[in-house]
Amino acid sequence: MTDFPLRSILHSPDASQRLMKWAIELSQYDLLYRPKTAIKAQALADFVAEFTPSAEEEKLVSKKKESSRADKTSTEPDQPRDMWQLRVDGASNQKGAGAGVVIITPDGTLLEQAITLGFPASNNEAEYEALLAGLRLAKELSIKKLAIYSDSQLITSQASGEYMAKHPRMILYLDKVQELLKAFPTFTIQQVPRAENAHADALASLGSALDTQFRRSIPVEHLDEPSIEEAEQPDLMQIDEDPSWQDPIIDYLVNENLPKDKSEARKIKQKAARYYMKGDMLIRRSYYGPHLTCIKYPQTLEVLCKIHDGECGNHAGGRSLAQKALSIGYFWPTMRQDSTEYARRCDRCQRYKPVPGLPAEEYHPQNSPWPFMQWAIDLVGPMPTAPANKEMMIVATDYFTKWIEAEALSSTKEADVERFIWKNIICRFGCPQSIVTDNGTQFVGRQITAFFAKYGIKQHLSTPRYPQGNGQAEASNKIVLDCLKKRLEGAEGKWVDELPGVLWAYRTTKRRSTGETPFSLAYGTEAIIPPHITVPSMSIEVGSLDQNCKQMKVNLDLLEEEREKAIVRVAAYQQQLTSYYNKKAKIRQFQPGDLVLRKTFITAPRQGSEKMKPNWEGPYVISRSGGRGSYTLDTLEGKEIPRQWNAQHLRRYYP
Repeated sequence: MTDFPLRSILHSPDASQRLMKWAIELSQYDLLYRPKTAIKAQALADFVAEFTPSAEEEKLVSKKKESSRADKTSTEPDQPRDMWQLRVDGASNQKGAGAGVVIITPDGTLLEQAITLGFPASNNEAEYEALLAGLRLAKELSIKKLAIYSDSQLITSQASGEYMAKHPRMILYLDKVQELLKAFPTFTIQQVPRAENAHADALASLGSALDTQFRRSIPVEHLDEPSIEEAEQPDLMQIDEDPSWQDPIIDYLVNENLPKDKSEARKIKQKAARYYMKGDMLIRRSYYGPHLTCIKYPQTLEVLCKIHDGECGNHAGGRSLAQKALSIGYFWPTMRQDSTEYARRCDRCQRYKPVPGLPAEEYHPQNSPWPFMQWAIDLVGPMPTAPANKEMMIVATDYFTKWIEAEALSSTKEADVERFIWKNIICRFGCPQSIVTDNGTQFVGRQITAFFAKYGIKQHLSTPRYPQGNGQAEASNKIVLDCLKKRLEGAEGKWVDELPGVLWAYRTTKRRSTGETPFSLAYGTEAIIPPHITVPSMSIEVGSLDQNCKQMKVNLDLLEEEREKAIVRVAAYQQQLTSYYNKKAKIRQFQPGDLVLRKTFITAPRQGSEKMKPNWEGPYVISRSGGRGSYTLDTLEGKEIPRQWNAQHLRRYYP
């Protein structure tokens, strides 16, 4: 108790930094400031002397209290002798809903009724149904004076007018109750403890649970429909119906009201030390600059919209957006979270977002268990025009031996691909088990598909616009092109003549992945290259034809062992490559039904207006997953997009 307005001073908007510091320090204690009223010392002494009872008066008062406690059997007020009592209760549980009604006549006779509700109802609705049933029964008995008792504070307070009903169903129930109460000239409505309403509670439990047994027969009524008729309500959007984060702070600053929970009360007091009221507006004291205006939804959405994509907006990220809103003088508790969510769901930010360079899926190595069982085929070009108008090159690589077959083509039709596979693969190494290609028309047409089916060859397709899906073919293409560039030295049109020499050099060079040359893994021995002839080595001079033949036969017997060693070396090499690749990968996985954007592909160089086009298009819907980072897409209308697409070209879309 104090004579000074300490609370007003500490929460004043003009408080100095020293006073504000004291307000924050004191907010951790449960302090309440109450003004001390002026009182004269003589008046207080007269009051004490006048109302101090003597010893005899105290004994008399105590005897009266004991006698009154013995006479009274309940806490209820005395009722007139001709007053009827109505006790109601409702119950709602997993088994159903029920209501109980007990009417006590002035002479003490009990009229009981249990009601089973044949429709889903909440506990408050069951309480109202019990009250309406009791009022209807009392009206039929022509009761004029009625005392109504219920253990529901909500029902009694709304019926007596203390509380206002907000829910549409509660409003209808309250109107029905007020209409029935007009039939009683004299009535009272009172809330009683649950223990004093046990009889009606038992009847309500009987109505909700049919297996309950009572000692005497009680009439049970069944209601198929609620007592109210709901009017068709228009579909309206309620804005800011829930309590705002400002309400507890404002209630404390204005009315000094605190929650009953001590921890919550202390939390509100600590928060309120940094706030003050300016009219009807809540203001927060900032740590670094001017005081901040506290706002709530939907004002927060309007502020973020203006800052992010308004006249002065630059489509900044969530962190920058929150800092800008704070710097211009606004505050709400979830600024950073709301700003991040708003920036993430911005449609234009998502469509123009840069294409990430990190891989979106882990490395999936692909091995062949034996030589020439699995091949990778790809087209390279267009190349410089050579004789016979040959501008394309088709390259096939064996996954096991790394053997390369290549041929120059003047056209890339299905017949040309079919002829190449027949001549360079099937006729030389037998029918392969599988062939990996891209989605080019010359690899997925009817003619080539029928050709694969004829010889039992399985075809595996890589996802569109993702050469890494056929990585073996891309690696071979790079090696062949690099060797051709170094050999031609400006005479690009002679690449067809240099191609056999490039292939021969590649086949007789050891590969890092296998540790052997493709020639030795294919034929079991090393090839004789031109230096062996021009500059004879010791093995050529000493050896004879017979010894060479015997050694080649021995090498063929040992070839299987060398191939097994090559498999182990390839597995170890791919394991190291996988570990290195996966460190940089940023996995993007999707589930069927997710909305995604697809990378925009422009075949020609970006010129003019094409440079201003978005980097992503869509949105599309993930239809199903094809495994290893590939997905099938559908449009929003349900039309399927041809072929599967790799996660590298997809990103999640937030509507």
